[in-house]
Amino acid sequence: LLVFVSGSLGTLLLAFAAMNDAILLHVKIGQWNLLWYAGVLGVCFSVGKGMIPKATSPHFGHARRNLIEDMNLELEKLATHTHYLPDSWRGKGWHDKTKGAFAPMFQFKANHFAMEILSIMAAPLILCVSLPNCAEKLCKFVRDSKVEVPGAGDMVGYSTFDFDSFEDENWRGKSHMDYSSKSSIRGSGSGSGEGTRVNARPKSRHGKMEKSFFNFKGVYPNWTMPPSGKNLVEQVESFRHQQDIALARERRLHIDAAAAQLETLRRLEIEREKKAFTGLAGFVDHRHIKSASSGPDSGGGGAPGLNLSPRTNE
Repeated sequence: LLVFVSGSLGTLLLAFAAMNDAILLHVKIGQWNLLWYAGVLGVCFSVGKGMIPKATSPHFGHARRNLIEDMNLELEKLATHTHYLPDSWRGKGWHDKTKGAFAPMFQFKANHFAMEILSIMAAPLILCVSLPNCAEKLCKFVRDSKVEVPGAGDMVGYSTFDFDSFEDENWRGKSHMDYSSKSSIRGSGSGSGEGTRVNARPKSRHGKMEKSFFNFKGVYPNWTMPPSGKNLVEQVESFRHQQDIALARERRLHIDAAAAQLETLRRLEIEREKKAFTGLAGFVDHRHIKSASSGPDSGGGGAPGLNLSPRTNE
């Protein structure tokens, strides 16, 4: 629009200058002559041309594309880096609710800078007022989740992928929960107190440690897994194998059912053809017998309505 308006008015001024160059110098609009307006229009035209994307720009021709589909694709591309794409966002990248939920996660740098300045003033208040009330819980969490690794020192137990101690039992399913409860009872009944200590450790939630484990294993395939990790991989592979067998069995049942239906249809078609052929053959034989019995050579008389007896002279 800027290029169109400035170009049109600039062309008109150039046409006036071509007729008489004194017009640009002596004709004034307000306090400035037309030559000043020609210069302003030339600057606007140049700025507008610079704002138009080039053919090599990724934004060129965006008006010809489906912007709603582009928004959904951009969200999916972003999810490959953030690993976060709720179901409420899928196919709704254009919605205001999606924008309202997405925008607070990625704020402007100025907002981050303002929050950093505010945190300098708020941090002492939190440390003096709020943190003492949570100190006992924080110390208990650090004490329960701490694991000593030889050569590395104390580490958070979740980073060791020790599923025997920190697994999310709800993520593994009911069968594994039964197995875990039995093993925990055996550990607690051994008299060493190890089973009770393991059960007292804070568990991960929503299967986050399990998902991180498989992601880490996918990035580093040559990584030596802990025994509990190998057990988890074996269980997942066994479950996948069972699912493949179940799907193959279900597919085989569908194929057999379809084959049985086709066989039934084939038999019905054959029976229908046999009945049609039998009915046609009986109909032809009946007509043949009827026509033969009523013919002149059959002894049954001539055609109906014809009198073939000789006439007598009265």
